[in-house]
Amino acid sequence: MPPPPSAVIIARPDELPGRSRVWGTGGWQEPQAREALDWFTLCRISGWSATVVPLGARLPPSERWIIVACDPGLLSASDYTAIERALDDKPLLAIMRGDGFDRERGRTIRVRKVGRGAIATLPFHPSQARDADGAVTARLRRLMIEHAQAPVAWFDHAGTVVLRMDDPGGAQNVWDSRWSYPKLDARQWAAIGAALRRHKARLSVFYVPGWVDDGDPARGALTVGGRAVARRPGAIHPSPLITYTDRAGHAPGRMYDGRAEFASIQKLRKAGLAEVELHGFAHVNPDTAAWARAADRYSSSDWFRELGRNENAALARLSVRRHPLTRGIAALKQQFGATPTTLVAPGDAFTPEAAERAAKLGLRLMSSYYTAIRADGRLAWSQHVCAPYLDTGSKKWLASGLPVVGYFHDKDVVDRGIGWFTESLVQWRRAGARRFIDFSELAAATGRTLSYDGRKVRIAVDDGAPPPPRALPIRTHRPGMKLRD
Repeated sequence: MPPPPSAVIIARPDELPGRSRVWGTGGWQEPQAREALDWFTLCRISGWSATVVPLGARLPPSERWIIVACDPGLLSASDYTAIERALDDKPLLAIMRGDGFDRERGRTIRVRKVGRGAIATLPFHPSQARDADGAVTARLRRLMIEHAQAPVAWFDHAGTVVLRMDDPGGAQNVWDSRWSYPKLDARQWAAIGAALRRHKARLSVFYVPGWVDDGDPARGALTVGGRAVARRPGAIHPSPLITYTDRAGHAPGRMYDGRAEFASIQKLRKAGLAEVELHGFAHVNPDTAAWARAADRYSSSDWFRELGRNENAALARLSVRRHPLTRGIAALKQQFGATPTTLVAPGDAFTPEAAERAAKLGLRLMSSYYTAIRADGRLAWSQHVCAPYLDTGSKKWLASGLPVVGYFHDKDVVDRGIGWFTESLVQWRRAGARRFIDFSELAAATGRTLSYDGRKVRIAVDDGAPPPPRALPIRTHRPGMKLRD
C-alpha cells in the first residue's frame, strides 16, 4: 500500500476536477481560479506528493501538510473538526488564509501550535501575493519547510534556468517570408557548445522532425539523403536528411543543410550538452496539401502552426496514429534515438485538446510562457514557472526559488550572433543563476517525489519518468534546525 501523500490540498470542487487530464489552461488565470493549482504545482515541483480533495470530502491521511486552498469561510464545522483531529493525531502543519491584513502584525504569517501539529495563518491570498512578487513563492515554501513538524527533503531549484531553443529542423524558415533566415552552421553550433560547456549547462533543442515540401522545383532544388526526389506539394521528409537550395524564393542562392544541422546537434548530445525535445511534427498546418495550394502559403505566418485553433478542422480528420504529436514522438525516436519529455507547440499555439493529447501520450512537460508538469497521469499548469526571453535575465525571474525557462529561437543566434547567446548566459549568472539545465533534467525531478525520516531520503519514481542526466540537487531539514539560504 503506498504511503500517504506529503500534502493534502483542500480545494473548491470546481477548481481541479479529478476527471480532467489537464489542470489549468496554459494561459493566464485569475488568482481566485487557481489557488489550489498553485499549491499543487509548488508541492510537485518541490518533490512532494500531493492529493487534492474537494471541500466536504473525507480528509485522507497526510504526512506533512494540510493546505486549505480556498476561502476558509467555506469550511464546514465537520471540515474544521477533521483538520483538528489530524493535528491531534500527527505532527502536521495546516496552512490556510486568515481574515486579511492585520494592522499590528502587517503581513506576518502567524503559526500556532494545535495538538501535535500547528496551524499557519496567511494574512494574504497566496496566489495574488505571488503575482505581485515572485519572492512570495519562496516565502511560502520556506514556511512549509521551517514550520513542518517533521523532517522534510526537497529539490533545490534556486537559481535554476532551463534553456530552451525552438525551431531547428523545420522548413518554416524556408517558406515563411516573415521568418526567413539560414540555418545555424557547424561553427555556430560548436560555439554554442563551448558556451554551454563553460557554464556546465545543458540545452533543450525543440526540433521539428518533419520537413514540408512546397513541390515547386522552379523555386528551389531539394535532395533527401543526398538524392533528388519527386517533388510533391505538401510531402513531408525527414528533416535530418534534407538539403534545399533556394533558386527563386525569399533568399536565392541560400542553401539549407539539414544533414549538417543534424550532425551538429548530435555532437552536442554526445558531449552531454543538449537533448532534443518535441516542437510538433512539421510546424505547418496538418493539411499540408492545402498549405501548398494556398495563394498566401509564403506570406501568411498563420499557416506555420500545427496545434492551434486554426488547425482544429485538419486535426479532427486525423487518426491518433497520424496526429502530429504521435508522428513527432515517433520521428524523434527514429532519428535521434531519443524519447522526448517536453512539448513546445509550434508558434506557442495550442488548444485544450492538444494539451490533452500530450497528456495521453505520456509527455512529462509542456512549455509555453507557463509550464505544465506531469502528475498522477495529467498535466498541471504552473503560472509561477515562466519562460521569459533568454536575453531578459534578472533577479525578479529567480526570486521564486522555482525554475525559470530562458527561451529563444535558432534565428536569434543567426541574426544577433553567438555573442548574444553567450552574453545572455552571463547576464543570468549576474542575476543569480546557479544552474543551467534542460527539460530532461526538469522532467526527471518532477517525475520523482521525496520522503525523509530524518536519517535517509527515499525517492519514489513515477512511471515513465526519465533518468536524470546529472545528479538532482536535494536538500533536507529537521525541526529545530536553522534553514540556510
